[in-house]
Amino acid sequence: MTERAAPTLEAIARGLDQNAAQLQTTRERLDTHIQASSLYFAGMDKQFDGLRDTIRSQHLLVSADIAAARRDIATVEEHVALLTAMTTAHGKRLDGIDQRLDALTGLVMQIRDAVVPDQG
Repeated sequence: MTERAAPTLEAIARGLDQNAAQLQTTRERLDTHIQASSLYFAGMDKQFDGLRDTIRSQHLLVSADIAAARRDIATVEEHVALLTAMTTAHGKRLDGIDQRLDALTGLVMQIRDAVVPDQG
């Protein structure tokens, strides 16, 4: 069996230098990736802030629209109640007018029967 020769200090130093260079390259790539990720997430934070502000303002607008619709519904309900009361009152007045017309029609018929003899 052949024995391997032990690496020399020079070979070990070269290997360490290569490892250090590789580690430095890896670290630089990671730093670049971390910076890019930070920019990406900072952009996302700004987008979320913008969305939150937009949603908040839209919520306020919708809330105002709902409040206005509720006021309009209340106004319509008041008008319906008023119209219902007026219709009821007019209905009673019309019933009274109908009764008077019926009474007048009866009187006219009596007068006609008294004035115009029956020709039958």
